[in-house]
Amino acid sequence: MAGDAIPIKRKLGYSVGHAFNDLTASMWYTYLIAYFHEVKNFNDTLAGTLMMIGQSVDAVLTPMVGLASDNSKSGCCKIGRRKSWHLIGTICSCLGFPFIFIPCWFCVGVPDWAQFIYYVPLIVIFQFGWACAQIGHLALIPEMTFSTSEKVQLNGWRYAITVLCHMLVYLLAWLFFDAHRAEEASTYLNAEDGEIFRDLAICVVVIGIICSCVFYCLVHEKDNPIPGDGFGNDQKNVKKEIVKNEEQILKDEATNKKANAKNPYLVESKTDETKPRSPKTNFMGIFKSNSSDKICKTHDTVERKLSSMSCPESDVIARISSISSPENDIEMSTIQNRTFSTIPGILKSESKIRTIGNPKKRISFVSSQSEIELRDRGCNDVVKPNMKLHKHWKEWFKEPSFYQMALIYMCTRLTVNISQIYMPMYITETLHMHKDSVALVPLVGYVAGFCTSLFMNNTNRLLGRKRTYFVGISCTLGACVWIFFIDEATSSRVYGVAALSGIGGSTVLVTSLAMTSDLIDQYSNSAAFVYGAMSFTEKLANGLAVVLIQRYNPCENGAAAHMTHHCTVYYRDVLVTVPGGVTFISLLVLLSTMSSIGGRSGWKEHRILRPSSPDRDWDRNHL
Repeated sequence: MAGDAIPIKRKLGYSVGHAFNDLTASMWYTYLIAYFHEVKNFNDTLAGTLMMIGQSVDAVLTPMVGLASDNSKSGCCKIGRRKSWHLIGTICSCLGFPFIFIPCWFCVGVPDWAQFIYYVPLIVIFQFGWACAQIGHLALIPEMTFSTSEKVQLNGWRYAITVLCHMLVYLLAWLFFDAHRAEEASTYLNAEDGEIFRDLAICVVVIGIICSCVFYCLVHEKDNPIPGDGFGNDQKNVKKEIVKNEEQILKDEATNKKANAKNPYLVESKTDETKPRSPKTNFMGIFKSNSSDKICKTHDTVERKLSSMSCPESDVIARISSISSPENDIEMSTIQNRTFSTIPGILKSESKIRTIGNPKKRISFVSSQSEIELRDRGCNDVVKPNMKLHKHWKEWFKEPSFYQMALIYMCTRLTVNISQIYMPMYITETLHMHKDSVALVPLVGYVAGFCTSLFMNNTNRLLGRKRTYFVGISCTLGACVWIFFIDEATSSRVYGVAALSGIGGSTVLVTSLAMTSDLIDQYSNSAAFVYGAMSFTEKLANGLAVVLIQRYNPCENGAAAHMTHHCTVYYRDVLVTVPGGVTFISLLVLLSTMSSIGGRSGWKEHRILRPSSPDRDWDRNHL
């Protein structure tokens, strides 16, 4: 799956796999505060606390789900470990989400604190399901492809469906509001609008289930060649493979000695010829040769599969030094930034290594996923990095770029979500527009965002990650400044603000997700943990921001209180200061990253044993 171009059908199937989450998230972020404050008549603190509980549960559960997903060896019903967690999330979302917006029959006349207790477990179940589906879906990207361009396309397709889902929710909301226009007694949201939110929630669940079924049918997850969980337990699996392969190799050795006594593997050693050789000895013996004649034989083709053999970093470096000695007439031009994996039998380095020597006597490695073949074909062979690297989840905490990316992603989501949460309140409380505008204005913004997402792949390729992200930041800051100068007399300009905000939000969100994929690179065994950690920061930040905003909200329940000056300008100030402030912070973090996350091409290039021969173009098809 990872080595080939992804078919359009599979891309489409993957993109709709997150549709259920997108649909529910649209209602959660856009209408939860407005629903509980205006329809349920909860006070500001209780409404904000419900949002905070949901975000906190999601923040805590997401990295835990990520670790559990990475720790899973196989999935249920043979659908794959990532899709299995996605399925669990879908079921939980169906059980929890619709009842948040469906009025309970026993809540009439019940005090707010009692209703609060009723809604908390529903929110917890929903947020657990949302986290499972999100992590299971995002963690599939590094396993589906190693190509940077393919990753951008998958993120672009995914975000395009996200935008379409938001558009669908707002379109349905507008249709429901318009259908009740003749019956409405007020142009503001009130308790009579509870039926609209109930019908909208039911439609969201039905559409989400259909999209999830399409995802399960079109996307087929393949298990890792060497299962790894990010905890280092892949070593245990490899040890079993070593024992199994060693027995087979010893049998092959005995057969080869009888068939051709002059061709004992790749290494000639009179002293060791009678001794059984372990896989490690056979592999590392190549590096122990003192002459290039012993490194490269002249017979037609010698291939040896060493897919599970140990290759410690210290031995690799020592043997490379041996090969590059003057007597072998071979030298290494550069060996930099070595990051050798503990996966036995696979030599991996993020460096560009060039060998110069006898053009007729040069040996190299050829890797295909978990298999290494030692070849001698005119000495033009190379190491192909078409493999999955493994990384312990704790190692991410040693990477500065991990913290930088977490801050960037947190600021990105905070900008988008706060704008989405408080735009309906800004429309009704500050601009005093008709309540169907809470559907139309966000709809305009997401239409603009959808159109923008269609050009994300080419934009990232042309400008690079950072320049593209900077374009999105500029649009977002422009929207924040524009909001400050809009009043009730010029309320129609809010559609322009929504469009500009949609363009900026789409750009920074798609690019930040692509940057996260670049950070993970080929370490797909711990991909779910990385996405979980990123989500933890943004969920917690969103919850805290909402609680603080609600805590200091000067507005009181009641139409008269909403007409005061402090209440009128409060939501305007929120949309200016919070998204604008965190966007500026993300700009500072972006400038601090330098080349740690991505360069012009959008990611840091990883070169692995690239030769100086005419075969140097091999990596363009793999990196």
